[in-house]
Amino acid sequence: MEEEKALQNSSENEKKSGMLEALIMVAPVLQKLFPLDCMIGITDKNNRYLAYLPSKDVNLGNVVGTKVPQGDPLYEAVSTGTIQRLTVPKETFGVPFRATGVPLFDENGDIIGAIGLGMSLK
Repeated sequence: MEEEKALQNSSENEKKSGMLEALIMVAPVLQKLFPLDCMIGITDKNNRYLAYLPSKDVNLGNVVGTKVPQGDPLYEAVSTGTIQRLTVPKETFGVPFRATGVPLFDENGDIIGAIGLGMSLK
């Protein structure tokens, strides 16, 4: 019985990471689909960047593996479980931008992370 439960948990974790991995793989293509210069970020449920693609105007640097700061739409999407559209002030990352964060859910309705898109207000 314990073994079945461990296998089930392992399978659920694989599905969660599978969805995130798929989004990470298609993020460069998604970025090219938009007619405007944009950045894309993907986080896990602990608000850590798993992937980040900068735009020409907004480059947060090497943020993969770091925590998303409170007030960022990705952070708020994971925290609230709702789509967040916010203007991120210059003080947060050094560049003002408009961003949307969308929470990602598994088939059980649990939050597994978020994906976001941002465009410079420059």
